[in-house]
Amino acid sequence: MEKIKRFGLLAAVAVAVVLALAPVAGGKIAHAGDIFALVNDEAVALYEREVAGEAILSDKPQAELEREAKELGVSVPKYKALVILCDLEGRVGTEPSLVSLAKCGDFKLLARAKSAADKYLATQPEQRQEQLKRMFMELYFKSGRV
Repeated sequence: MEKIKRFGLLAAVAVAVVLALAPVAGGKIAHAGDIFALVNDEAVALYEREVAGEAILSDKPQAELEREAKELGVSVPKYKALVILCDLEGRVGTEPSLVSLAKCGDFKLLARAKSAADKYLATQPEQRQEQLKRMFMELYFKSGRV
């Protein structure tokens, strides 16, 4: 259980966090397409407020999100996850492009999210790490989404 919580936290902070929670929740493997559905408006708002400190998606109209997702050949939820992962990786010294991330397979995205989350958490005081873990875990477990 502790291993599941640790893995969930690391990805959660990345919000692609969201990407890592579904495959391990309850010991069941989720379909890859279901993973991106976890990147909902609440998850975006939590990431923007607690990690980014600014709007990176919530200020964009739905039509713009749909257009940009279509240009990359991905769904809108996956596009949101890619934007969040791109932002998080930028915060830890990697400068990926959305195009390069869109070309990655789902498991590669999970690995990148975990790596970025690990690096990001390492920059935070222990108390802040626990606070972030609690907020993201509450978001998904209280909603029954995982």
